[in-house]
Amino acid sequence: MNEIEAGREDRSQEIHEKLDTGTKTGEAQLIQEAFDAMNEELDQMEEMKAEAKEISEELGTLAAEVSVEGSKLRTETLKQQATLAAGAIVGVGAITSVIMPSILHAEVLLWATYVVLLETVVFSVLLMHIEAERVENVLLSGSSSFPSPFLKWSFKAMHIASMSGLPVAVWLFLIFQLFNMSR
Repeated sequence: MNEIEAGREDRSQEIHEKLDTGTKTGEAQLIQEAFDAMNEELDQMEEMKAEAKEISEELGTLAAEVSVEGSKLRTETLKQQATLAAGAIVGVGAITSVIMPSILHAEVLLWATYVVLLETVVFSVLLMHIEAERVENVLLSGSSSFPSPFLKWSFKAMHIASMSGLPVAVWLFLIFQLFNMSR
């Protein structure tokens, strides 16, 4: 920008010098030079506009790439949650049928454990499908936003339910174990 300002000052001095001479040819030349200077500045502005547009497009591409990479991480996390929850269902079933006594107390906690683990598996699989669709939309449109606030809210709610399912199920099963060991 300093080069542009320095060029303007030089032109301004030339214009003032020619105005001082007051000749007709100087005035015509002055008008032509002012016109040329305006055209030069217009060209520079067009170049800057093209550069800004290019940078904006690069930022949009970068944002889409970041969104896709984040989605990959979320999908991997969801796969792990679904796998662990499914394994926990089998583990809880094995522990309660083989190790625990035949008469169980507080069976509601056991059923709650199964429900929470199943909910974790279902939400994790559902969220993996939603993530896959979001990645497809990001790659096609370049936009990583949700179509509506309700979808964004429901996505977050399902994600929280999925993330908290395994720890909640572990606590429920531990409480169930304590009830049955104390009797």
